[in-house]
Amino acid sequence: MSLFFRNNTPNTLYVVIAGPDSDCSPTPLVKAGYYPVQPGRSTVVWNGSVANTTFYYYAFDTVGNTWSGNFFTRIPTDRAFNMCWVADCGVTNCRTVGLRSLPIGNFTNFTLTLFISNSKTKVSSKNNRMHNSNYKIRHFKFKLSKKCIARSSVNGKTKSNRTQKCLCVKRKR
Repeated sequence: MSLFFRNNTPNTLYVVIAGPDSDCSPTPLVKAGYYPVQPGRSTVVWNGSVANTTFYYYAFDTVGNTWSGNFFTRIPTDRAFNMCWVADCGVTNCRTVGLRSLPIGNFTNFTLTLFISNSKTKVSSKNNRMHNSNYKIRHFKFKLSKKCIARSSVNGKTKSNRTQKCLCVKRKR
């Protein structure tokens, strides 16, 4: 029972995640980061039940690509963190970022795949691995693809309880 982020870009990604926490008040969300995700790898960012839960995330790399949304919060820029949603990190060494909503259906495990594509590349629900030779993009338009079921083999048994969403950064014309 976990939430995974998969990096299908040529760059290391850094992920900020927010999820439910009843100890946080008045907004019952905890935010944590930065989870590094190496190219071609997956990282667990949430252990525990993910079924029927809405998470929020923000991701970036060191060449200027970002995956963001409209749920704004302040996060530290100079250290790892794990704090309630409304907790502020101070005046200096903080920045405001927008997190994107990630509603999870009734799935035991969930993987969100982040990748970059050019305007000619289409998202495939059967194969979410994207090849992109032109990854230095300056303006972004975000597109969330269809859900796709990932079938993985564990000890010779096929499992299909892991669902993926593929997030594509598309070049603006």
